[in-house]
Amino acid sequence: MVASTARILYNVVMKRSICLLIALMLLVILLVSCMTLSANETSVNTTEEPAGEEPSEAENTAELPVPTMQLKPTATPVVSMTQPAVQPTPAPTEQVETVHIDLNTVYAEVVSSLPEGAALFNPAASMRLGKVYPVEVRVAPVSSKEIEDDEDVIATLTVGMEDNRPVVVIPLKVSTVMSARLTGESFTIKALSAEEQIRTPDQPYTSWVWEVRPEQTGEQRLTLHLSVIVNAEGMGDKTYTTNEVREVEVEMNPLYLVSRFMGSNWEWVATGVVLPFLGWGYRKISGRRRGIQGV
Repeated sequence: MVASTARILYNVVMKRSICLLIALMLLVILLVSCMTLSANETSVNTTEEPAGEEPSEAENTAELPVPTMQLKPTATPVVSMTQPAVQPTPAPTEQVETVHIDLNTVYAEVVSSLPEGAALFNPAASMRLGKVYPVEVRVAPVSSKEIEDDEDVIATLTVGMEDNRPVVVIPLKVSTVMSARLTGESFTIKALSAEEQIRTPDQPYTSWVWEVRPEQTGEQRLTLHLSVIVNAEGMGDKTYTTNEVREVEVEMNPLYLVSRFMGSNWEWVATGVVLPFLGWGYRKISGRRRGIQGV
């Protein structure tokens, strides 16, 4: 048992000894190599040429540097293959011509294209204060020249109008839709027909009638406003008016003045005139009765 253990220890010691010996040998070899290299470098560095001797022509030639041509690199142009972006061509703008339309000119042309006609107007030349007078105007699609030249035409157009009144013929354009209006500051005027009327082709004329009552004496004015209503397509309606002014002499009317005064001041009349008169009448009658009873 002891011998076996001793043998194992011996083998272990021998193996380790051999390994150490090998390591020492490698270390010695490495040191020798390093020393040899160092000695060679020292001998090369300490070698010098003899002073005063010129190097031979071969050595000079050997030592001359050989000129070398160094070519500078030239920049090679880089050709870009990128195509420039194509800008879209702007579409040509359409020039819109501005047209200025004069509406007055347009409507004037429409009016000038209307047929010729005439109005027959018959206000009384003189009136009495407070009295009511009918006044009429008739519009016909007949020119004023035809009416004045042909008695039959004027007779047809004035049938039923007030007699013994001069008829005024007013030339004007006629349209399908027309209006008539009568004004006067010194008159009370009541329209008996619509102001705006549609003229129909089956009728010889279109008529407007008013009741006129003068409120002031002296020379007064009545004004007739006749209008044609035209339409320009897409522009709406427009009215063109013809005015005819007639002078009317208004005469005094005492009865109308008294009735108007009493109507405007009935309270004063009742307290200042009627009641005292009634009282006087009552006293008169009462006095007569007493006289009869005394007898």
